[in-house]
Amino acid sequence: MSSKRKLISTLLCVGALTAGLFVSGCGSDKAGGIAYVVSSVVDGGSDEKAAAKLNTLIDATNNFNGDNATWGQNYADSLAKLKGGFAEGAITNQPHFDRLQADLEKAKKEGSTFKEVDAERDNVLNILNELVPVYKDLTAYDDSKAYMNDGGAKGKELAAKYVAAVEKFDAAYAKFNDALNKANTEQTKKQIEK
Repeated sequence: MSSKRKLISTLLCVGALTAGLFVSGCGSDKAGGIAYVVSSVVDGGSDEKAAAKLNTLIDATNNFNGDNATWGQNYADSLAKLKGGFAEGAITNQPHFDRLQADLEKAKKEGSTFKEVDAERDNVLNILNELVPVYKDLTAYDDSKAYMNDGGAKGKELAAKYVAAVEKFDAAYAKFNDALNKANTEQTKKQIEK
């Protein structure tokens, strides 16, 4: 991580961690009573090793979230079309779940970070293991124009499976992001205290 990125991250985290002081006043007991859920590092390694492993997960989610922020409206419009059944070309405007899956698998191979993060990551991966094949099948069906031969029947079936998997993914991914953010805040606090 570059020193400029570290400085910006530190400043943002310090701002977030001290916001309670500005809102509640310096003498307030509330500011000192901000609770942090302490996660235990699974492999018992150093904070630096845990932070490096956590950064791999953060990079994976940043890449995925960045695409979603850029193309979010297109994704939402296409998903709405798929909720109504098969729509030609709609699957081509969906998030890159396969890239996220590969990045999370890579992070998993690097080792454990925090128990809560690992559990949520594994839950997301389990859902991606269902979602990505349906995504690929629907993409192949669309690309091959097989819907012209069956009137879109298989496409409707695949679209229904895809939409259901995306809804499961969205719920699991939100929990994963929460766990990742909590662990990142904890690591940042530890680094600031050093």
